Amino acid sequence: MNNQILVLNRIEECYSILEQKFDLSFPRPNDVLFNIRGHTVAGKAFCGKNELHFNQKLLDNNVEKFIETNVAHEVAHLVTSALYPYTRGGEVFLGCKRPAKPHGWEWKSIMGVLGVYWQVDMRVGWYVNRLIGQYVNYYMQKLVN
Repeated sequence: MNNQILVLNRIEECYSILEQKFDLSFPRPNDVLFNIRGHTVAGKAFCGKNELHFNQKLLDNNVEKFIETNVAHEVAHLVTSALYPYTRGGEVFLGCKRPAKPHGWEWKSIMGVLGVYWQVDMRVGWYVNRLIGQYVNYYMQKLVN
């Protein structure tokens, strides 16, 4: 099966998990592109445009890990911007003009719902996600409370 189709399937899977958890419907990305070049960036979420961009070369080099984790990473950015448009000091605050931090507790809690957490691996220079572990529990508690 084409790797790009696997990415699209994983995107839909992530949205299904999140919609079931939150009992909400999230808009799907307007576009999913495979136009990132180089060896340092696996993907980017453009929340204002509701688009996801991925690195085809990194996808092809490690299909399973990329599909499992990096796709969830980028989907989590789009869902975070939809769920938490404004926060202040870890609290959702509608009068605040600052969006949630890109890798703040809101995003980490979404990653926890998806069953992955992230860390930056400086040896390879791009985001490496690992299966859910004890580090996510803190962020899950913030989401529930």
